[in-house]
Amino acid sequence: QAGRNGVTSNIRSLLASEDAQFRSTRGALAGFNPFGGDKYFAAYASQALDAYAELTRFRNLGVATPTAPPLN
Repeated sequence: QAGRNGVTSNIRSLLASEDAQFRSTRGALAGFNPFGGDKYFAAYASQALDAYAELTRFRNLGVATPTAPPLN
């Protein structure tokens, strides 16, 4: 059903190839972890959001937000 409503029908393969290209441009050792681990999250670490900073930002704007566990 990926091609419904005007969406490119090969979107999954297109995103997979763009993701592979992005991770390859991060350098040969990008995401390298000698103990295993997840290379995907290492490659995209610079794009990760700080959930608690966003929670604070929204609360300061007066947006109703759910409760969150403490940071400890």
